[in-house]
Amino acid sequence: MSTPSIIVIIVIVLSGAFTLVLWKNPKTNPVARLLIAVVIFLSVSLGVTLALTPPVIDTDHDGIEDTLDIDDDGDHYSDKIEITCSSDPLSELSIPVDHDHDLSPDQLDLDDDNDWVLDTVEILKGSDPLDANSKPVISTGKLTITFIDVGQALSILIQDDQDNDLLIDGGNNADASLIEATLSDLEVDDLEYVIATHYHEDHIGGLDEVIESFIVENVILPDATYTTATYRNLMSAVDAENANVSRYDFKGPLSFSFGSSSFEIIGPLSPFLDDQNNLSLVFKMTYENQVILLMGDADKESESLLIDYGYDLDADILGIGHHGSRTSSSEAFVSLVSPQYGIISVGTDNTYGLPDEDVIQRYLDHQTNLYRTDVSGTITLTIENELVEITTQK
Repeated sequence: MSTPSIIVIIVIVLSGAFTLVLWKNPKTNPVARLLIAVVIFLSVSLGVTLALTPPVIDTDHDGIEDTLDIDDDGDHYSDKIEITCSSDPLSELSIPVDHDHDLSPDQLDLDDDNDWVLDTVEILKGSDPLDANSKPVISTGKLTITFIDVGQALSILIQDDQDNDLLIDGGNNADASLIEATLSDLEVDDLEYVIATHYHEDHIGGLDEVIESFIVENVILPDATYTTATYRNLMSAVDAENANVSRYDFKGPLSFSFGSSSFEIIGPLSPFLDDQNNLSLVFKMTYENQVILLMGDADKESESLLIDYGYDLDADILGIGHHGSRTSSSEAFVSLVSPQYGIISVGTDNTYGLPDEDVIQRYLDHQTNLYRTDVSGTITLTIENELVEITTQK
């Protein structure tokens, strides 16, 4: 009961007592007695009414009760809700946090659809907070990058915790069965992406058979042509698969979705580089707090363009370019990337003398932990809970 109501009741009680005294006075005439009776009745009625009337609620203390000004600032949230959620009820610029925009703030409706997942989590994960059948995929925080030991060649399989699989390059022609067996061992049933960095045989040799053996949803290729039988076999397999085909046109970054990871092609930045190696696609991937840079066979000319373009090349994990050749990994590039881990895909006792000793020393000078497929076999990096674990299989 409000203070004004209490004061009014006290006044009524005192007035009633005074009236009762007059009523009992024998000198009071009948007409006066009738008037006194009416006053007593009205006083009692008014007192009872005031006593039973609920107090006036003025949540925002603006002198107007809530029932008359439920939304002072016109922002569609009632004054009472705004104050409950620490928002200013007199400022339309101050509104409660309401991720699902249902006009019931998160503080009041933590789980609208009763699916045991908070509205805020559902919004952030891209599911519907108002639909119990729409639940977010809660990431377990795991990504694996497998450098398959294909000798003097390259093949990289990337897998996340949402059953997404991506294959970059397919080794030599003779490596197809090895790659297929590795994919099967790693429980790959279909490939969301197959990517060819460039059209040299040691990178696309086994891709045609892999594409024929697995369901492939998307194929990404450099926007160039080649004249070899290996290239023609790849194109025939791609055409027969009816996958979505994208060609990188050398005109800047190409981003695409791969689970919860950020994945983009950042190079090469010119179609006029002097050989196929410098036309090799370069990839940058971010997962949790780890940045992965995969260079394919990109040489110093391509590295220089990336540096001149101003890309942030700092990375935690680097797929070292061109099998550790001296034609790649310039001092300027290595200094900018400064990777914690560097992986070289290279064949045992290869005739090219790779990896180059100067290149190895350059990375060691920058405190890079080096791993080589000719020494360690297949190399797997697992990113989980923002940590990197490396396992090898010779």
